[in-house]
Amino acid sequence: IDTPGITAVNASSDFGLTQPTGSTITLDADPNNANPGGPWCTVNVLQNLYLNTVLAGNSGLYLTGTPAPFSKQCVLNHATANTYTGNTWIGNGVQLYISGNSAAIPTTGTIYIGDGGAGGNTAIFRAAWGVNVPPRPTYTLPNPVVVGGNWQLGNGSTGNPLTFTGGITLLGSYGYCNNAITATINCPINDGGNNYSLTIRSNNIGGHAGGRTIFNAANTYTGGTIVDLGVL
Repeated sequence: IDTPGITAVNASSDFGLTQPTGSTITLDADPNNANPGGPWCTVNVLQNLYLNTVLAGNSGLYLTGTPAPFSKQCVLNHATANTYTGNTWIGNGVQLYISGNSAAIPTTGTIYIGDGGAGGNTAIFRAAWGVNVPPRPTYTLPNPVVVGGNWQLGNGSTGNPLTFTGGITLLGSYGYCNNAITATINCPINDGGNNYSLTIRSNNIGGHAGGRTIFNAANTYTGGTIVDLGVL
């Protein structure tokens, strides 16, 4: 912790921090985290965590829900860009919620979504900031994305439209859930020649089953596409 005055605050369901304006936290390497894409700074999200602080350093942000609570969230809601130079990992049972601005995730790294097991908890990526009613600004992710488990975009009826431009790699035949947002994929989805499939569905939270996914590139995964619920 780089800035004096960052202290823990008791909260019933959240892990709060007192975070002075302009404060920073450096992500240091966890010597026990040998997952691909490191070095990683491991954050075990057992309660909701709200960060108004700039994340800096040469390690990646590794969010894990082990032991897996479902959909505890790490909220990045500061107004300035994070500057850490590593990758970003969203583990099963964790929601990474971008509520501050479009530069919360550095564009230089890879985003890993899910950490194995098609039957495990879902890793969730959600962006929601700006105006509280549609149309919301679009969040564009130029980063490469590696999918290693069930994954979900948006959560319920809220969320900014998402656009992917950096390429998506499937590491297995996983379920993809789009909850009530428009996701535009302007890059190929590949499976490394492993014949993986992609299942598209919605959790139908609060009756919001209208997630819309747009494929705008020539995908190369070969295992087939299953539309269970939602719009492709």
